[in-house]
Amino acid sequence: MLCTVARLCAYKGHDVVLRALASLPMEQRQEFAYLVAGKGPSLESLQRTARELGVDSLVHWLGFVPEAQLNTLYNASDLFVLCTREIRGSQEVEGFGLAFLEAQACGVPVVGTRTGGIPDAICEGEGGWLINQDDHHQLATVLNALALEPERFRAAGRAARARVERECTWEHYFQRFRAVLSAEGIKVG
Repeated sequence: MLCTVARLCAYKGHDVVLRALASLPMEQRQEFAYLVAGKGPSLESLQRTARELGVDSLVHWLGFVPEAQLNTLYNASDLFVLCTREIRGSQEVEGFGLAFLEAQACGVPVVGTRTGGIPDAICEGEGGWLINQDDHHQLATVLNALALEPERFRAAGRAARARVERECTWEHYFQRFRAVLSAEGIKVG
């Protein structure tokens, strides 16, 4: 079970996931379901692409999922995937990728691209994989590994959660913020 939680915009790279699924051998492809949570201007284009690639039966367009239900979606997933791209001349970019941390906090391993702030949210080897922008072949390699070695991905999910607990809680961010302010000579109450 793959999932993406993101606005449906061209720069979010949902099409990369569709192309990766389509590149898998038919028998392996049928082992996957792709849950897409979000709405946006690219919905019809993405649905058309899924039909053209022959993977539309694997994709479940969930629309907007309220924040209170996201943990249920993440917990139902084996892998969170968001292949954001940087488009030259566009101001659309993944600033940080909070959804990556949300998924990892639920014990779900993640795949993202080496763009924007995503490398700050994913630590390769600790529950995450970084791929090159628009490289559906790299993603297909990860999906193939998931199909062949599901226990490896469950272990990666446990490692992802441990890293989030160790480094990425609000308390950790508050401590870092406080340290920066202190280094600048700003007193914090």
